[in-house]
Amino acid sequence: MCQTLAHLSQKNERGVNTFDFTEGWFRNSGLYELTAENQMVFMKWFIEDQKSKVAPKKAQEVAAQLKEQQDQIRLVEDTLNNELDPTELIEAVKRGEYSTNRLMQVIGKLNDGAKSKAVYGVDSIQGIKGIPDASIDVVITDPPYGVDYVPSRKTDNPSFNDSDSVLGYIDNLCKDLKRVCKENAHLYFFSGCVNAFELKAVLGKHFKVYDNWLTWVKNNHTPCDFSARYASKYEVIWFCKMPKGDERKLNSAVSPDVLEYAVERDKAHDCQKPIELLKYLVNNSSALGETVLDPFCGSGSTLLAAKSLKRNYIGFEIEKSYEPGFKKKAGEIDALGG
Repeated sequence: MCQTLAHLSQKNERGVNTFDFTEGWFRNSGLYELTAENQMVFMKWFIEDQKSKVAPKKAQEVAAQLKEQQDQIRLVEDTLNNELDPTELIEAVKRGEYSTNRLMQVIGKLNDGAKSKAVYGVDSIQGIKGIPDASIDVVITDPPYGVDYVPSRKTDNPSFNDSDSVLGYIDNLCKDLKRVCKENAHLYFFSGCVNAFELKAVLGKHFKVYDNWLTWVKNNHTPCDFSARYASKYEVIWFCKMPKGDERKLNSAVSPDVLEYAVERDKAHDCQKPIELLKYLVNNSSALGETVLDPFCGSGSTLLAAKSLKRNYIGFEIEKSYEPGFKKKAGEIDALGG
């Protein structure tokens, strides 16, 4: 093989020094530290994808990436509890979803048997006080909007009143969220149109808030005086980050800021969000085994989205009547192997 590839040490048409497998530097490139499987991956990349023309530095970078992935898989195999199935975790490693530090944290949580929990009949600020510091990876929540909410149709669901004081409540809650969130955590806050920028101002005191809010486009409209103004068919989602949130990359290759998801028909909560929308947010800002928090969990849609994606979850809700419905749906996910 060395004789066959000897000509590759010549310059290519761009004048970049390529190499062959007889050059001395290659012995220190990291290739020989790879498993036979990863050596074949490297060779395929070099010969088929790069047409045997690549700068030595780039080859070393690729070998280092494969070595890191290889070491992470070995870490999973050596340290994950034998009773746990490592398959999905290893596939996530192969997709490049973890830094080694994040992977170690996830393995630790899985081994410790980290318990997800939905606590009903408790105030959010009181509930969050029991969460350890720097333990939450993602917050996704739909807080009261700071306006008097009137449902568009009569339901048996609990009614509630949002006064302007809710913004002060959220301000206090954010102080606790900063404590429990990891430094690289992402946060999503749903908002109605009326007080959207008042909410943004509160969030901006504690987190980095992106100006291009996410727009959830619904298949229905908000009730209003239809003869007086246009009916809104969207809601705002403020995307926020902790100080090192840029270190947590979004998992989608491209993440548009307009999200189209139909409102679910049989809603347990009048403001219930589509579980597929919530799954998209959970999946985009977290990895397998990490923890999602919803301090206003309502009927538990965010928690169900996290559970179905094999994330841990913590949720609090003051209204206890939603608890039976949540437990039933969580049990259905368990029955399906979720």
